[in-house]
Amino acid sequence: MKKNVLNWMIFMMVAIVSVNLISCSSDDNNDESYSIVGRWESRHGNAYSQITFYEDGKGHDITYYSGKVDYEGNFTYVFDSKTMRIMMYEEGETVELKVISLTAQTLIIEVTEFGKVSDKEILTYTRL
Repeated sequence: MKKNVLNWMIFMMVAIVSVNLISCSSDDNNDESYSIVGRWESRHGNAYSQITFYEDGKGHDITYYSGKVDYEGNFTYVFDSKTMRIMMYEEGETVELKVISLTAQTLIIEVTEFGKVSDKEILTYTRL
């Protein structure tokens, strides 16, 4: 009888330790949030662009083609971390950026210009 009670107690302790180990797995770190603030770069063949998001809701973007500046401008933006959307306002246009993925080093966005539903594209940026 004592042996059965001892075996049962050992079984319960092993079960409790196992449950605790499983519940403390690395999945607990999946809620990490990263900031879009910083300088990002995207390359496409002969063209590449750099976009900078400042903490004050302002930003700067520049596009190079064959090593020469093709476009450069300033913008303001609002980032909603709940919906993972960035609203950019630049030169009278509003551009919606849907954040598909955001890590410490990578920003993947879907770009949609309002009024131009067919002009969607996916861009991958790397933090500089």
